[in-house]
Amino acid sequence: MLNILKKFFDFCTAEDRKKFYQSIYLGIIKSFIIALRIPAICLVLMGLIEKNLSMQTFWLALGIMLVSTVLNVWITLKITMLQTEAGYHTCAQKRIEIAEHMRYLPMGYFNQNSLGKITSVTTNTLEGLSDVATRVVMMTVQGFLTTGLITILVFLYDWRVGLVLLVGLILFLLPNTLMRWQVGKVSDDKYQADTDLVAVVLEYSQGIAEVKNYNLVNRSAKKLSKAIEGKSQLDTKMTLVTSPYIALQGIVTKLTGLFMGLFSIYFYLNGSMELLVTIMMIVSGFMIYDNLDGVGSFSSLLRIVD
Repeated sequence: MLNILKKFFDFCTAEDRKKFYQSIYLGIIKSFIIALRIPAICLVLMGLIEKNLSMQTFWLALGIMLVSTVLNVWITLKITMLQTEAGYHTCAQKRIEIAEHMRYLPMGYFNQNSLGKITSVTTNTLEGLSDVATRVVMMTVQGFLTTGLITILVFLYDWRVGLVLLVGLILFLLPNTLMRWQVGKVSDDKYQADTDLVAVVLEYSQGIAEVKNYNLVNRSAKKLSKAIEGKSQLDTKMTLVTSPYIALQGIVTKLTGLFMGLFSIYFYLNGSMELLVTIMMIVSGFMIYDNLDGVGSFSSLLRIVD
């Protein structure tokens, strides 16, 4: 995964790479802002447990939540703008580089190479990078950053529940790694199918006059239909390959939150954990599930980025 992220950042221009790094730094700050919800909940729960919940506690908790929400909205807006600008600008620059390079192609180049391949790269591939890849990479990084911060906080509260969470994270990464390995077997074929489809469509549309004049409609239509069918089958295969692993990741995530709650309750009944910490561990389990669920959905597309 780290290798894929490195390739993506190396692909970007220096200016856009700087914007992506800025968004990651802001993402770290965002993780701390999201974590502010934990002490706010802790204040209210402490008041309820000790039966001295006052308006001062209420306003303090509300203030923390409002500050967290407002800062989260503002910083998310900033992160999104940086990612959008960097993603689209990087792909625009790559299109310009390809166009500049094509000016110096030797004569007869397209006798040996398909125009469809270049067209596919400048349309499908780069469009996917600007729209999907940027979102996938940054959401995956943000999800792991937030999860890592919550994991550290859980270890500070109680190392035993922290170990449960750590085991859950390791189990979460196993199907994630297997999924990207399986997708790798299909992604090359999918890329080739995309290229073939664009090439066939270009051939059909540019040679439509010859197709009509020489009565080649049926043969050309069959070739086009075959390319579309091949592309459709590979898209379906890609979905079928990733779906079981995404479901398995979801199960692991839910079980991690469940076992965090069960162990916390067990430690409380055993007398080795306070009630407040027990409730906070259960709340943290839900927060972990929320972050890892998004990471699991997006990380299946990382192989396409590669």
